[in-house]
Amino acid sequence: MVDINVLEGWLFKEKSKQPRVGILSDSNKRWFKINQISGDGDRSEMALCYYKNQGSREPKGWIYLNDVTEIIEDDNSIIVISPSRRMKLRAQTRAEHRLWLAGLAQACPDARAQLEDP
Repeated sequence: MVDINVLEGWLFKEKSKQPRVGILSDSNKRWFKINQISGDGDRSEMALCYYKNQGSREPKGWIYLNDVTEIIEDDNSIIVISPSRRMKLRAQTRAEHRLWLAGLAQACPDARAQLEDP
């Protein structure tokens, strides 16, 4: 079981304006963590947030965990899909990859997970 409250670290995020062919040749290194984001009114939701660097206060973007419909393991990448967004992520090591994959699958219980065999 992964403690999602402390799950954070560097991941490579595929640029969203890139054609979705091939590997993560055009990606940005971003600091990722799971945070609570204020929504409409007093409502707040847990989200996978990414920042330009570890010290940044405001996220550059996020995806609400309750909205995630699929988590796909594709080669060395993790693809997180919601109705409004698709993020393709890559960790620096296989151990980090497995940690993020397990943490996201745990944090997004309604998501359908398509994981490769070990």
